[in-house]
Amino acid sequence: MLINKLYLSNFRNLKDGEISFAPGLNVLVGRNAQGKTNIIEALHLLGRGRSFRRAKVAELIRWGEVEAGVGAEGKVGQEKIELKVRLESAGAKLYPEGTKHHFGKIPLFFVGEEDIEIVRGADTLRRRFLDRVAMDNDGKHWHYLTQYYKVLRHRNNILKDPAAKVPDQLLEWNSQLIKYGEQVAQGRAKVAEGINRLLAAIHNTGRRDEKVSLQYRPTGFAMESLLTRERERGTTLQGPHLDGVDLLINGKDARTFASYGQKRNLALSLKLAQITLYREQSGKAPLLLLDDVFLGLDGERYDVVAAQVFSAPQAIFASSSIDDLRWLPHRPNRVWQVEAGETKHYDHTN
Repeated sequence: MLINKLYLSNFRNLKDGEISFAPGLNVLVGRNAQGKTNIIEALHLLGRGRSFRRAKVAELIRWGEVEAGVGAEGKVGQEKIELKVRLESAGAKLYPEGTKHHFGKIPLFFVGEEDIEIVRGADTLRRRFLDRVAMDNDGKHWHYLTQYYKVLRHRNNILKDPAAKVPDQLLEWNSQLIKYGEQVAQGRAKVAEGINRLLAAIHNTGRRDEKVSLQYRPTGFAMESLLTRERERGTTLQGPHLDGVDLLINGKDARTFASYGQKRNLALSLKLAQITLYREQSGKAPLLLLDDVFLGLDGERYDVVAAQVFSAPQAIFASSSIDDLRWLPHRPNRVWQVEAGETKHYDHTN
């Protein structure tokens, strides 16, 4: 996956115009709150169909404007693509244009500070992480997941209805819930095994005193035994929407016992494992979007990240310090300086 040009109009604080990228490593340098991460966000929006900040559509549009646009030209393999998205504050709508069958499906991965929430956040964030990994490696997982939640909503509506004939009205929904729920659980279990295998090797580089693991705990189904409690509470108390996902450091729950630095390092290892697994399963090398990932890394951990960056056909890296470039094993192919939403070429050869 390669992006040649990015087009911007009224997107956050960024100046309208275009930014060109080269194959290999591209670097965006700037102080905090100047707009470099917004450029990464615009690319992520085109490739994944959403903001990695989980921002609302209206928040992506420049203050005082009612509409924004983001576009890009690039290639997936030998196929030229043109991606466009139009954002409207009225109704908070996002409209894909251009090569529609690629919108939201471009092979790219974001790695940044936001990833720490996978470690320190609620189980739902870790379930979402497993589902995204599964969808990247198996297109059917999205179908199973959406069907599961569709059935779950119907089943919960019956449980909440005091006039419903339970359990008769649940029979068909129960079988559908189990059918799709088991497929979701199998997909999660498969990627959890793959992530675990890679996680230990990646994290152990420079962290030999830490043994890390991901533990997936599916809840399974027990329809009859839980029915009375479900009826009382008006909700389904079993299935993949309640699965547990634990991240452990030396056998202890990282969410509770790990320091901030340990959580940040574990989150980085998780994302690197996700990228490596995608490469193994698909045979493709994705576009990498990185936001200040080298901050605070020691030598060996720095080398692990740098190896991923320079093995990608293209990586776009936002950094708050030009010093990050001095330790790279190779020079970046293009560097942009970002200040007050405006980008200009930066001479990094001196």
